[in-house]
Amino acid sequence: MSPPRIPVSHTGSEWLGGTHLLVWVRTGRVRVELERGRVYRLDAGEGLWVPAGHPRRISTDPGPVAFPFAVPADAAAATAPAEPVRFAVRPEWHDRLVQHYVHFIAPVSSFGYTHASLLDVVGSAGGAPWSMTEGRPPWPSGTGARAVADSLARDPALDHSAQQWAGLVACSVRTLHREFVRGTGLTFGRWRSAVRLAAACELLASGEDVGRVAELTGFAGRNGLARAFRRRLGITPREYRLRSRRWGGHRSPRPGTVPRAGVLGQVLEGAADDRPLPATQTAPHVNGVHILSWMYRGSGYLRIDGVTHRLGRGDAIWIPAGREHQFGTHPGSIALPLGHLDAGDSEIAEPLRARFPPSWDAYLLHCSVSARTLLRPDGHDPRAILGVFHAQLAADRARSVPMPRDAHARAAAEDFLRRMEEPWGTAVDRSVHEAFRRETGMTFTRWRHAARMRTARELLTGGSTATSVARQVGYTQVSNFSRAFSTFHGESPREHVDREHC
Repeated sequence: MSPPRIPVSHTGSEWLGGTHLLVWVRTGRVRVELERGRVYRLDAGEGLWVPAGHPRRISTDPGPVAFPFAVPADAAAATAPAEPVRFAVRPEWHDRLVQHYVHFIAPVSSFGYTHASLLDVVGSAGGAPWSMTEGRPPWPSGTGARAVADSLARDPALDHSAQQWAGLVACSVRTLHREFVRGTGLTFGRWRSAVRLAAACELLASGEDVGRVAELTGFAGRNGLARAFRRRLGITPREYRLRSRRWGGHRSPRPGTVPRAGVLGQVLEGAADDRPLPATQTAPHVNGVHILSWMYRGSGYLRIDGVTHRLGRGDAIWIPAGREHQFGTHPGSIALPLGHLDAGDSEIAEPLRARFPPSWDAYLLHCSVSARTLLRPDGHDPRAILGVFHAQLAADRARSVPMPRDAHARAAAEDFLRRMEEPWGTAVDRSVHEAFRRETGMTFTRWRHAARMRTARELLTGGSTATSVARQVGYTQVSNFSRAFSTFHGESPREHVDREHC
């Protein structure tokens, strides 16, 4: 099963104007509109700092994943800029920013963490003023693309076409484009424009003339440079040069070279901290709503009613409302809430679990942002995540039993797998029963029993109690479930758990 397409999302016109805003684009393109018609268009791997007091509106194209951080005024350093500032984020910092997002929207804690530490990641050191320098874009890792990137770093004015560059580094044009997109999230053309703009920022800050900067960095004269600055930074090169002077610009040691990252981009473009992400956990607590949590990276656990459910990469689990529980992740791991449902909207009595493959990562990150921030599609329906979950749950369960190919029989099978916990009273045509016997070697009744028993085994292995499992697979009496399980698997539920955990 493939994930749905990520729709266009946006915020209100003056979203949280009393707080600072930090926007980071993980994939795709995002537009941030400020007052007086100022517009920033952000690509994958870029971020924008917008100080409090600036009305702002965020909008996306179809497909992107972006994270908006509402930073309280008291969590920002005194040296935080009073002007909007754009910066670049290298891929190795992405998971750390996702974990920061979790700390902002969920009641988790980790040793020594404060919201202000987000500003340590993208802020200044030593209290120096933050720079408006356009940070260097992410660097490609592929051999050919990296050689091209290094050449443009030495001389951004080089104007070879992609085909000429491919010939110089002995690879195909398609390979070159693929290495840039895979390693940086940008096409070759966008990457080259970004590195030229970074070089122009450095040279202007060092006091170079605007015309000379355009020549050294490969822009089509003053007008081309001005268009790039207005589109990316919202100001002209001359305005940028004047502001840099006020903030104490520095002399570029070698005109025409790619600049060192500005203070905003300094940490994010350096080598990422090689320590694993810290473990996180919640305090034992009770939610008034059902919460769906998802392991985006690594592994974690859910403790509820004295039972520990072990979670692996891709596992999503519903935490029922009104039940005291504790959720945690191990070092190097990230878990995010995907959504919530009012207790009256859906009956979720047990911790239901499904596993999503990595191909779902972008869509599920979008679901989390839509559920926990104001960046969401028009007509956002919090209940939609329940349908997504049940479809994946049915797909998981289908892997444990042979599925019929006949369209009507398969529809009946999928309907049962989605609602296994409910009594089965739906009549099916004789042709469906015949299709099951022909294509699975079992009657439909026997097939449903096999699906229940194999699902039960997986749930027990994952940490659910026999009482909980019995309810999830449609049994009202635990004793009846235990007898059925023992007959089918040749061991009791307790014996199975003891054997798995010995």
